[in-house]
Amino acid sequence: MPGEPIRCPHCGQANRVPAAAAGTPRCGECHQPLPWIADADDTTFGDIADAATIPVIVDLWAPWCGPCRMVSPALEQLARDLAGQVKLVKVNVDVSPRLSQRFGAQAIPTLLVLRGGQVAARQTGAARWPRCERGSTRRSPHPLAEVRRPGRRAGRGGCHDSHARGRDAGLPVAARR
Repeated sequence: MPGEPIRCPHCGQANRVPAAAAGTPRCGECHQPLPWIADADDTTFGDIADAATIPVIVDLWAPWCGPCRMVSPALEQLARDLAGQVKLVKVNVDVSPRLSQRFGAQAIPTLLVLRGGQVAARQTGAARWPRCERGSTRRSPHPLAEVRRPGRRAGRGGCHDSHARGRDAGLPVAARR
């Protein structure tokens, strides 16, 4: 069943994007990729998220949760920026307790990245993400994107790297001994 109309960011055409479909949604007019944002519950999650052929960002949230409401616009913007590359699936934990159990969500928001129905990355709580870098292929502890602090060079640990290395963070490896 088609979802709410989504306006193509390239040509402005209104398109209906189904929650579950083979492939990725494209604009009917200009054929550019469209953002794929869907709601799922205990009964529809398998068709919407587990069967997806692209990485799925799962947002386990609740309407009464303030941090969840703060994270939601950033996730929707990420889905728009990465149209055709990721799918955002929002799950209200109040109406989907089985999914909360399946993923062991003990706090919300809980963000997951699924690849082939398996959890590839996880973030619990509303982390502060100053800047997301697109196109990074390096592994990062952040589940959604490579994150760097403005004005600092991120190491293997993304935005938490300098905290993990302590006071010697800016020194070359040889000078830390």
